[in-house]
Amino acid sequence: MSIYDILISFLGLLFLVTVAATPSPRASNCSAANASMSFTLKPLDLQNCFSLQSLVTPSKYPYVTADGEIFLTRDPADSAQQTNRYNVGRISYIGPLELRDQNGLVRSFSTFFVFNITTFTKYNESGDGIAFVVTTDRAPPENSTGRFLGLMPEKASDRHEQFMAVEFDTFQNLQPEILDPSASHIGIDISSLSSVKPYLNTADPSHPLYLYNNYTISAWISYNSSTHLIQVWATNSTYLQRPRDPILNVSRDLSQLFENFSDIYVGITAASGNNSQATILYSWTFTVEEHHSPPGLPPLWSIVLAAISAIVLFIAAIFAVRMIVRIRRRALIEQESISAIRVVSRAVQRYRYSELMRATRKFSEHRKIGKGGYSIVYKGTLRDGTILAIKRMREGLAEADVIAREVQIISRIKHRNLLELEGWCYERGEALLVYQYMERGSLDRYLHGDKSATDSQELHGEIRYKIITGVAAALEYLSFWADGVRPAQRCKSCQCSSDRHDGGQVRRLRPCSTDHSR
Repeated sequence: MSIYDILISFLGLLFLVTVAATPSPRASNCSAANASMSFTLKPLDLQNCFSLQSLVTPSKYPYVTADGEIFLTRDPADSAQQTNRYNVGRISYIGPLELRDQNGLVRSFSTFFVFNITTFTKYNESGDGIAFVVTTDRAPPENSTGRFLGLMPEKASDRHEQFMAVEFDTFQNLQPEILDPSASHIGIDISSLSSVKPYLNTADPSHPLYLYNNYTISAWISYNSSTHLIQVWATNSTYLQRPRDPILNVSRDLSQLFENFSDIYVGITAASGNNSQATILYSWTFTVEEHHSPPGLPPLWSIVLAAISAIVLFIAAIFAVRMIVRIRRRALIEQESISAIRVVSRAVQRYRYSELMRATRKFSEHRKIGKGGYSIVYKGTLRDGTILAIKRMREGLAEADVIAREVQIISRIKHRNLLELEGWCYERGEALLVYQYMERGSLDRYLHGDKSATDSQELHGEIRYKIITGVAAALEYLSFWADGVRPAQRCKSCQCSSDRHDGGQVRRLRPCSTDHSR
C-alpha cells in the first residue's frame, strides 16, 4: 500500500470520527457566510442568504437588476411604477448574526458598501436617505417610512427596538425629537433619529459628500469591542482605498445597548416619504472578528487531535489547492472587475461575451482588421446589422484596473474628430472594448498608394491640409480640455485607425467622406 493510500485511508477515518463527535449544525443553503459570520453580498446568494423587505405590498421595490444592482427605493424616473411613495426598502442578512462572544459581549466588526443616491429635485425636496443598521428588528417596523428610514416606528409608544445606525440623510426634519442639521448630512444614530454629536454636515454643494450631487459613495464602518469606538469613513470615489482619516468617531458600548436582546440583525435600509429618490446598492461586505477561546490549556487529547488534523489536512490540501485557488481566483477577479468597470461605464453599453463572439464569428481570422502589441481588432456584425470594431486584449494584459481606467477616460470623450467608445465586455478573464467601425479603413493605403483598394483615391494638397487641421483640433482637445487623457489617445480626422492596427494609442488618419468637408 502506497503512502498516498495510507494518507487517504487515515483522512477518511479521521473524518468519520470527527463527524461522529460533532453535533449536527442547522442546515443552511447559504454560502455567503463563513465560520466567523462574515459575508459578502453576491447575486447568487440573494435568495438563500438575504431578505429584501418592503412595507408596501405589492411593491416592485426593492428589486434586483440583471447586473446585480439593488434598487432599494423607487426611481422617480420609473414612470411605470406608480405605487405609494411612502415606502421602505431594506436588505438584511437572513438570520441573526453571532455577534456575541462567550461572555455575551458584542465583538468587533466592520462593513463596507457602495451605493448611489440619485435625486431629481432641488435641495431638501428629495427623501429620505440610506442607512447601515445593526438592530434587534428582524424586519422594518410598521409606519417607519420617510424620515424614520425604516429604523423605528412613528409612534413613540410602539418603539421597543434598539439599534445603531449610520445614516446618509437627504431631508431636513425639524421635529423636536430629530432636529436634523441639514438636508445633506451623515450621522451615527443610537436608538434615536437624532444623530449623536459630532455629525458631519455636507450641505455645501462643493463638499465631496454633498448628497444631492448624485455621487456613487463608498462607505466603511467599524466597531472596536475593546474601545467601544464606532468609526466611519466615506469617499465619493470607488477607486480609492479607505481614507486615512475617519469622518466620524463616536464611543458607544454596543454590548450594553443590546444586553437584553438575544438576536441581532444587520441590514441596509432606505426610505421615501412624500418625495422619493433612487437609492441603489452596488456591493456590501460585513466582517465579524473571529472568536478566540478564553485563556487556558485545553485537554491533551484535543491538542493531539488538533495537531494530527492540521498535519493531515495540510498534506491533503496540497493535492487540491492549485485547482481550487485557480477557480476561485478567476471567479472573484471577474466579479470584482465587472463591478469596478460597471461603476465607471454608465455612459456606454455592456456587451455579453457570447454576443461579441457571434458577431466576429468566433473571432475568425477573416474578421481580423488590425493587430498590435496589446490587442487584436476584429470587425463584428450584430444581429441588427450594426457593424462595430471589437478590440480584444491579449492574454495577460486585461487587468481590471487598466480596463476600468481606459473605459472611464474614453467614455467621456466627446469630439467630432475623436473615435467614441460604444461599449465593453469583461468575461471569462477576457477584456473587450467596442468602438465605432471605420468603414474606409486606414489612411496608410491612401498615403502609400494601395492601388488594390477599390475605393482608394489620391489625396491632394487641400485634402491633406483638412486632415492635418482635423488632427490638430483633436490633439488640442485632448491636450487642454480632456482631463486625464494623453494626447496620443484616439484621434480621427475624420477618424483614425492604429498604425499598430489595434485600436490603441497611436493613430493614423482615415479619409473623410467623399466631399472631405470634415
